[in-house]
Amino acid sequence: MNIDTAQLRDILDMFDLAGDVIDVVQCRAGHINDTFIAAARAGKGIQRYTLQRINPVVFPRPDLIMHNVRIVTEAIRKNTGNTGEGPDLPALSLVETRQGQSHVRDNDGAYWRCYRYVEGITYNQVPCDSTGLAIAREASAAFRRLADHLGRLDTRELHVTIADFHNTPVRLTRLREAVAGDSHKRASLVSAEIESAFAREALCGAITEPLERGSIPLRVCHNDTKINNVVFDNSQRENPRALCVIDLDTVMPGSLLFDFGDLVRSSVCERAEDEIELDVICADIEIFKAIVDGFCTNRGARVTITQSERELLVTACLVITYETGLRFLTDYLMGDVYFSTQRPRHNLDRARNQFRLLEDMERKRDTLEQIVMETV
Repeated sequence: MNIDTAQLRDILDMFDLAGDVIDVVQCRAGHINDTFIAAARAGKGIQRYTLQRINPVVFPRPDLIMHNVRIVTEAIRKNTGNTGEGPDLPALSLVETRQGQSHVRDNDGAYWRCYRYVEGITYNQVPCDSTGLAIAREASAAFRRLADHLGRLDTRELHVTIADFHNTPVRLTRLREAVAGDSHKRASLVSAEIESAFAREALCGAITEPLERGSIPLRVCHNDTKINNVVFDNSQRENPRALCVIDLDTVMPGSLLFDFGDLVRSSVCERAEDEIELDVICADIEIFKAIVDGFCTNRGARVTITQSERELLVTACLVITYETGLRFLTDYLMGDVYFSTQRPRHNLDRARNQFRLLEDMERKRDTLEQIVMETV
């Protein structure tokens, strides 16, 4: 989306910033929202901000998004005493408008919100070396700490921002519909991937069914626990320190298993999720150990992983990897309408990547189960 600088400055002027805006640039990271980084004078220094336009296609009810984000950020601040206003107290905190609101709307009705920018770095993948393992362990601990903060919230306080986001049976149904409709005449090109997806239908209800029965608890969860949603201290490269978790748009009722599964899916392979050399796609056992250690043995955690959840931890990794492959394949068949792409067949490459990772997890399942048994 192209927005001129004058319009961006007008929108920023509606927020209660530290001073006058001196610069604003677009940030190309992320698939969904339009994101800009602004700098404003703050006394003798500079304060940076993250300005975002909420994508109305992905989030047709941005008012519900902002309701949830405000509750979550306030819960974090209440539980930690962290306002996010100091360099040693990073936290994702909303900047209110001059009228005390959480967002503004432009002339087209689009919702804009502003955060204090968290100075740090993010990682898309981690290598299987001492630093990479430390990053994986610290990221998983950060998500577990967030789960503790969110665990005090009643699930009824938050809205469902994306219906059926982690409803794997629905994701498979949408793939079936995309195959049947074949609106872009692509189904014949991916018959092997379609067959592989349908062959694993038994995975669909592995988490949703016990959740519906109540045998695993419904919790307030992040629901999009990719490792690049954790900001790290840029100065602690030898001893990585997670500063805070970002991207709260999908925080809503769900299962802690979805959070664990997506964290593993996005971290356990050293290669990017759009890597086209499938022979190098594999689940690294040492990275998996680090994730389990950070997520499941967090000392002082208030949110207890139940026995029923513990028994499904590895299953959750398979389910979420499968589900993500379904989403990429469905989007490819529908003409790439959801995920942004940078090349032809980008979503197909992503789908193939995820199905290959799933195959490797299936081969190593006994080993993964043993690690969980010994750690949790």
